[in-house]
Amino acid sequence: MKKIIVGQDDIIELKDVINFTKQTWERFLSQDNGNTKQEFLDAKIPDVDVPHPETPTPNFCYDKDFIIEDRIEARILLRQWCRKNGGKQLTNSIVYKPNTLMKWHTNSDNKGVRRYYTYTNGSAWFAYQDENGKIVYDQDNKGWTIREFETPVWHSIFTENIRFSFGMLMNV
Repeated sequence: MKKIIVGQDDIIELKDVINFTKQTWERFLSQDNGNTKQEFLDAKIPDVDVPHPETPTPNFCYDKDFIIEDRIEARILLRQWCRKNGGKQLTNSIVYKPNTLMKWHTNSDNKGVRRYYTYTNGSAWFAYQDENGKIVYDQDNKGWTIREFETPVWHSIFTENIRFSFGMLMNV
């Protein structure tokens, strides 16, 4: 797991997607998912592989909450962004509603080096199991955070506020 310093040129398209979809995602501010930080901290890593958990996280590119023109524009911008930043495939373009827990999972169905760009104005955490089996809780920066890691790896997310997440499978 490593954190990468955010370059302003790296996030131009992401800011654009967040800005032009604001009318839709602003409605999510009042849609609390009801999870708690304590649930996040108490959660145990499952005994069997979980590639992806079911989590109510709207996707900028595909979710029907976003108007079709915005979904199409988001797909175009995010594919350009992915290629520009060394990505092979866009893997994530979601909005976490307030008090959302994404349970432990591995992304084992799409192995490789992943890079995630996240943005939040509030409190959000990324937990992962390190190579020694220890669980590490890493708090997001206020503003942009970039993390890179190789899957499969157990990880989980919790946010108390809106959190935007954009991910890619890297060309390595």
